[in-house]
Amino acid sequence: MSTPFSVRSHAGLRLLVATAFLLSLGCAATAQEQDEQEPTPFEHRDEDVDQVIDRPPENDEEAAVADNDAVETDTTRDDVAEAVVVLSNMQEDADLRQLLEEAQGVFVVPEYATAALIIGAGGGEGVLFTRKESGWGNPGLYDVGSLSAGLQVGVAAGSIAMILLTPESLEVFMSDTNFALTAEAGFSIVDWSARARTQIDEGSDVVLWTDTEGFFAELSVGFSNITWDEEENEDFYGETVTARAVIADQVANPHREVLQALQQ
Repeated sequence: MSTPFSVRSHAGLRLLVATAFLLSLGCAATAQEQDEQEPTPFEHRDEDVDQVIDRPPENDEEAAVADNDAVETDTTRDDVAEAVVVLSNMQEDADLRQLLEEAQGVFVVPEYATAALIIGAGGGEGVLFTRKESGWGNPGLYDVGSLSAGLQVGVAAGSIAMILLTPESLEVFMSDTNFALTAEAGFSIVDWSARARTQIDEGSDVVLWTDTEGFFAELSVGFSNITWDEEENEDFYGETVTARAVIADQVANPHREVLQALQQ
């Protein structure tokens, strides 16, 4: 009587083991299918990281160039700001202000270098402001060569301005090459410090002014070798511009706030 029971027990046990084995295989297959259909976030790591992380420049040269451009822009803006201060101070003189209101423009050299007093030395950076109905137009930056003048010995250099009274004196600033504002170039130049306002002839092209008393020893004055500074103007305006476009106010000024002192 015990034998049939034992056989049935062993057969049932084998059936249970087989069933459990088949179930485990089915679960493993299902898990594998889910893994294939739903990949982990790590499988998309490269794409996700590229989208989320703001990667730094590939090398330090790009960052260095950007920093250098910002410094040059600040330096150029400071040059214009210094010229604005000089022109603003000039306008405080009632007679000089009247002359400036009648002018075509004014060319300001904020700091004519002491080295420029030596024959052949350069003078620095000059800024041109043209007269508009609403005030002063956008600035144009120029390299200044030598100053042809009889200079008083022992006098330190300072700020110099050339008030442009005629269209011809302004026109030369649109030149694509270097030019001169001298008597030899056909311009009549008057020293403001040497003559009263009423003594300036109607035919005068340029009135030369300086903030340093006794700067000039004689009336033969003028600038030579003046050139449009393409690099400095590009730094200031953020794009390549021409002298003619700036003088005509055809260029947007990104640093308009620098000129606010002139509008007062």
